[in-house]
This record gives sequence, C-alpha cells and structure tokens, in this order.
Amino acid sequence: MDRERSVFNMTYNDSPWHRNNCPSEDSSVEEEIEEEIDEEILEEIMVEVQETMEEEQETMEEGQETMAEVQETMEEGQETMAEVQETMAEVQETMEEGRKPWGRSRKPWRRGRSLQTRWRRKLRRIKSLYTRLRRFIGLYDEEESEIKEMSDLDDTESENEEILDFIDEKHVIFGNRENDSDTSFAERTLKDLRDLTNHLREIRDLTNHMQDLRDMTNHLAFRKPWMRREKPKALEEALMKEKTSTAQHKAALKTSRKKKTLLQRL
Repeated sequence: MDRERSVFNMTYNDSPWHRNNCPSEDSSVEEEIEEEIDEEILEEIMVEVQETMEEEQETMEEGQETMAEVQETMEEGQETMAEVQETMAEVQETMEEGRKPWGRSRKPWRRGRSLQTRWRRKLRRIKSLYTRLRRFIGLYDEEESEIKEMSDLDDTESENEEILDFIDEKHVIFGNRENDSDTSFAERTLKDLRDLTNHLREIRDLTNHMQDLRDMTNHLAFRKPWMRREKPKALEEALMKEKTSTAQHKAALKTSRKKKTLLQRL
C-alpha cells in the first residue's frame, strides 16, 4: 500500500519510464560538452598536423634543391671520370709507343723528347682531372650529410605512420558528419604524407648510386702508383736510347773530322 502511494505521488519526470526513455538535460549537456571537447581536440591536432606538413614541405623542397645539386655534381663527376679514362688510354698508347724499336731514325733524341713532353702533359691532365674528381666527391659528401639531416628515414617514417594512424582513427569517428571540412583535410594530409615518404625513399636510392663514382675514383687512386712506377721506366728507356744515339753521333763526327784532317795533310 505504501509502495502504491509512493508511485502515485511521484511526478512525471521522476517516473521510471521517463528516466529510461527520456534522457535528462544534464546528460544531454554532458554529451554536448564531450562533443565540443572532441572537436576542439581534433581541431588543435589538425592545426599541429598542418604545421608539421608545412615544415615537411619546406624540408622536401630543400631536399629537392639539394638533390638537383647532387645530380649535377654526379654528372660532372661522371664526365670527369670519362675524361680520365680517355687520358689513361692515351697514356697507355704513349707508353707502348715508347717501347717500340727506334729503327734507323736519324734523330731519335727528338722522338724521346717528344714522348717525354707528351708524358708530362698527360700526367698533368690526369692530375687536374683527379683533383676535380676529388672535389666533386667532397661536395657530394657535404650535400649527402645535409640530406641525411633533412631525411632521417627511420624517424620520419615512424612519425608519419603515427600521424596516419591518428588521422585514420579520427576519420572513422568524424567521417559520418555532413559537410565536415576536417575529413577532406585529413584525406589531403594522408596523400601528402605518403608522397613525402616516397620522396625520401627516392633520396635514399639516389644516394646509393654515388658509390659507383666513389669506386671509380678509388680505382683511379689505385692506378696512380702504378703510373708512377711505369713513368721512370719508360722515360729511362727513352733517355738511354737518346744518350746512346748521341754518343754514336759524336763518335761519327770525330771519325769524320779525323778523316778530313788526314786528307788535308796529304
């Protein structure tokens, strides 16, 4: 009886049916506050993502400029290396020519002097090209260090993955809202981050190609002592032949003078 009286004396707002089917104003206010907080958090995070993307864009532009300089340096280095190989072939031909028999040349000393001059000219050319190539390598090393500072792939890719996961999560939460500008921004951000990651991978691939030029330079540095060993040998042979021919020429002159003197006395 007391229970029935308490139910009949209960107001409409306090009834069990109303409590179960009609949420209170306090709960609706709490939901609105939670939605506003989520929107504010998402807006702040999107602003941070936008700032991060602007910084990444600047870094990518700087990386592209540096990579253009690296590409030019590699092309110049390859051209210089081609010139070095051509000069080395000419030097080899000069050495082989110096080993050929002198035959009955009346002035072999001129040939030896010509070979010696060509040797010196070619060696100066190789030294100049080698210096240029080392300078290109030094420039590339500096640019490569800048690239590594700007594109630390491990850290950048991990940060990008975290941002992508976060945006995907928020995209699911807020993706059903109508006229949601944050959704389109999230899609653009996803695309930009993926493009940036791919660009950083391209930078890594291009830096690996420089090893070929380093190997060619090391090969040239390895051949340099060999050239120094061959140079005295070839020149020594040429000078010895020149001295021999000069001595023979002087002996012939003395003999002819003696004959002339004897004929005059007779």
